[in-house]
Amino acid sequence: MDQKDFDFSKLALVGALVGSCFVGQSLQAEVGPGLLFKPWQEDVKLETQNSVYSIIGNETGQGEDFDMNYFVSSARMNMEQFGQANLNVGYKVTSIQIDTDQAGLPSSLNNIAAAVSYDFGEIADNWTLGYTLGMGTANDGHYDNSDSYYGMATVAGTYSFDAQRKLSFGLTYDGNRSAFPDAPLPFVQYFHYVSPELQYMLGLYSSVTWRPTEDIVISAGSGLFPGGQIIGADARASWYVTEQTELFISFDQMTEGFYQDDRDNRRLFFMYNMASIGTKFDVNEKMSIEGGVGYAFNQKLSEGFDTRTLDTIAKPDDHAVLFLNVKADF
Repeated sequence: MDQKDFDFSKLALVGALVGSCFVGQSLQAEVGPGLLFKPWQEDVKLETQNSVYSIIGNETGQGEDFDMNYFVSSARMNMEQFGQANLNVGYKVTSIQIDTDQAGLPSSLNNIAAAVSYDFGEIADNWTLGYTLGMGTANDGHYDNSDSYYGMATVAGTYSFDAQRKLSFGLTYDGNRSAFPDAPLPFVQYFHYVSPELQYMLGLYSSVTWRPTEDIVISAGSGLFPGGQIIGADARASWYVTEQTELFISFDQMTEGFYQDDRDNRRLFFMYNMASIGTKFDVNEKMSIEGGVGYAFNQKLSEGFDTRTLDTIAKPDDHAVLFLNVKADF
């Protein structure tokens, strides 16, 4: 989908506030609140995305070898073909494969989740209501660890002031959230479509999208929990060389937790920042391929209940990253 063809409904990015960001603007649209809020493009009922990020030949600060491959597969489907146009289903699988000499680190970290969303539609003048329900497991390769299984749920209402301004609020819970995984959190998000060149939203996750010229799009966003805990940040500047080809530079901050076997509710968190440059090519209207090279820095593997209180156990060196993303709609 061409980012130049921006629609107001894309501002419904509430899914971004519920967890960490890996690929900028992925927004948990497959298993989080975004499954409810993200609109469907015309004639599309199934969206898929598969990505791989590789760091090869790296070391930790103590000189141990550290190679990593990060795989992400996700999809969401609208159930209109089964007579349930208000129902969406989705899944997301994240797998980090680690090859290192450092003792105490697992070779596999996995987060597998599935969810459904239901939109009741307009329940009163200018008011809509919906919910999501889901569950997942975030583990270190031990699927028999009952502590690794978690639930997710969101109830949200949206009020439309007019065609350009909306206010969404509700309650969201995610048992594998980076911070405060043990409690539901209230949220308020304000969306404003100022013009085709400028859109923004404010709330637990705030972002802005600006198109200074027909061929350039700049976007940035960041989430913040009470107390100043950052839950994710991303930025991207795109230059559309042709209708099918986009060149971009981007920044992404990622944090993801995995429950450890025999460690009760203590999780292993993998965190890094990545600056990247790449190109995206639209094979056709329904498929795109994106690839490039990045630089991962401030990488850490830390242990704790959540990101407010962590003990660092490994710090891989800054290193180059190769990445490839494939998106397809049906």
